[in-house]
Amino acid sequence: MPQELIYTSAEKGLKPGSSGFCTVAATAGMSAPLVGSLERLCGYRHLAAPGDAANPVACSHFVQTISGRKLHLLVRIADAGRDYTGRTNKLCHHVVLTDQECESASSPAAALLSESMLTTWDGQVRQLPPPAPAQPAVRPAPCRRWQQLTGDAGWGGVLLDHLDQHSKQQVYIVAESGTDVLSLFAETLALLPPERRWEPTFTTYLNGTLQNVDCRWRVVLAGTKEAHESRRFVRDLRIDLTKPLGTPPAGPWVEAARTGQSKTGKPRSQRPTMPSAVPAASATGDSDVIELETYATANTTPTPPGKTPPTRRRRGLADVPAPDEKRSVLKLVLSLLGVSLVMIVGIFWVLHARFGLRLSIDSADQNTARKEQKSQTTNLGSNSTVQVVKSQKAIFPKPNEIEKVQRLDGFIEQLHETLINNGELSRLLKDDLWKNLTPDSEDSKKVVEVLEKWLNNQIQIRSTNASEAGQLEDLQSKLKHLKSFLSNVSNAGLYDNWSEKVTKAKKDQKENIDKEKKDREIQDKIEAWIASKNKPVVIEGLAVSSGLRNKLEKGAYSASIPEIPPSDDFQIVGFWTPILAEGVRYTCAHVSKGVLKISRDADRKTNSIQIGVTPPESGKAAELSLSSLDGDIRSRLILLDELRWCFVEVKVANHSRRIHLGDALPASRGP
Repeated sequence: MPQELIYTSAEKGLKPGSSGFCTVAATAGMSAPLVGSLERLCGYRHLAAPGDAANPVACSHFVQTISGRKLHLLVRIADAGRDYTGRTNKLCHHVVLTDQECESASSPAAALLSESMLTTWDGQVRQLPPPAPAQPAVRPAPCRRWQQLTGDAGWGGVLLDHLDQHSKQQVYIVAESGTDVLSLFAETLALLPPERRWEPTFTTYLNGTLQNVDCRWRVVLAGTKEAHESRRFVRDLRIDLTKPLGTPPAGPWVEAARTGQSKTGKPRSQRPTMPSAVPAASATGDSDVIELETYATANTTPTPPGKTPPTRRRRGLADVPAPDEKRSVLKLVLSLLGVSLVMIVGIFWVLHARFGLRLSIDSADQNTARKEQKSQTTNLGSNSTVQVVKSQKAIFPKPNEIEKVQRLDGFIEQLHETLINNGELSRLLKDDLWKNLTPDSEDSKKVVEVLEKWLNNQIQIRSTNASEAGQLEDLQSKLKHLKSFLSNVSNAGLYDNWSEKVTKAKKDQKENIDKEKKDREIQDKIEAWIASKNKPVVIEGLAVSSGLRNKLEKGAYSASIPEIPPSDDFQIVGFWTPILAEGVRYTCAHVSKGVLKISRDADRKTNSIQIGVTPPESGKAAELSLSSLDGDIRSRLILLDELRWCFVEVKVANHSRRIHLGDALPASRGP
């Protein structure tokens, strides 16, 4: 039956006493060897900050024999933000299938693209029932995604031609982060006949954590250490999707990828499957001899009628090999010896041709130089000899040139690793190799390319981590150490350009930090406003006095209300008065969204005042203002006195709160 396992970082795992990175959910009854094998496949390396979409998703299909059973492993590993301790986290989902459980009409890439592969974990630690993974059926079709990416759909068949011709070799595919390589694999696998679709193994993100695993198609991301190391495997196929590819080499699967018509292809050689043993009981009841059912092969002679089919007995320690088997072993040994002898002779011939010809060329040069010293004139024959020698020199590079290239590659790799791991640069920059580089040469361009990729990657990573603003300062400090180095490899003013780029990143980061701080302060004020919605805001100081009346007669009176948070959703929704004396009546009307006109009628006299609330803006707190007070002196004083017991209701962020216009209301006067 199918099985699955979920692996991530949690406070408590499925196994008693486990925590941190551990198995949190698994199919009931899963064996310990299988669990251990799956957990060893959970390696992952982040390329960006936790939670960043730039972190790749690793989708893989492996075939392993565990506890004597051949199993297909579908693996999806992705970034999962931060765990309960604040560390980087990952989510690994494994689905385990046998040969019989793999749908021949589907493919591992199609199964990994289905919705049955988990992208989030619900946080429940538990045993799981047997899953029913989705394996959608696929049909051969032209490789349109390969066509869009490379310009020729035939590149989708190059993988299959290489699989048939070099089944033991790997394919390295260099791609940019974010390229949907899994969909490319799905198109390629759909071309295979159904019985072969689960044969290739692959991963869409190869990193250093994947060790000792049989993986034929390996995707390495551009700019990573794995992409650089893939150049060393010269016998393996390497497809760089970051560069123009041109026309693929001709092959049966290349044409199938263009037309969408599946080919039979060349299946990988497999030994015939031996049927299970059937015990044959002897007359005495013993079963020391085990007879096996016979099975037909291409060279099997049919059994004549009336005769008992021959049986084969398991070979014991005392059995002697048949003569045919002896001859087969002898042929194998002689073949190996012959191949070894041919290789030794070939190596000796290459070394002799390379270094022996070098000695003869050097001696010819010396003889020519001596002749030129004796005579200033040369004939046609000597000129021809010099031309031949020079052409032979061009064929075989000098050993010191090879050593220089190797040293340069090693220097670039050390520089890249030192920068990534925050190592000490001073020792590396003392190397005489970089001092001998000339600006804008091919070697210098290689160094500049590595440094520019590193700088862009570092700016992206450090800019996203706004909580550590000093990281960009550290990056600029590193650039200062590289200033003399950069001037030696380029005349384009790299240091000034790159320093300006880091300065701009610092400015953008500071703006983002200030914006986040401001947004956080606004959110805190809104939350405080909502939490205190049943508690009124009291504005003290509106006492009856000639000073306040004089201020109102000259213009307006204002008071700060720091409790009101900034919000677009702001308005005055009501005006409330206590129970007043008989014959006194208040009315209010909206002058604008944040201004009310309050009118008081008593003893056939009417006077009014405008009450406004201005929302906070540009760092200035909200304000309450009183203005436009009219009426005679006595009614004005009475209105101001009664306002001390009134309040306006302000609505902010969909929550209303009362703002008292004076001291708290005395208990004797009721609301």
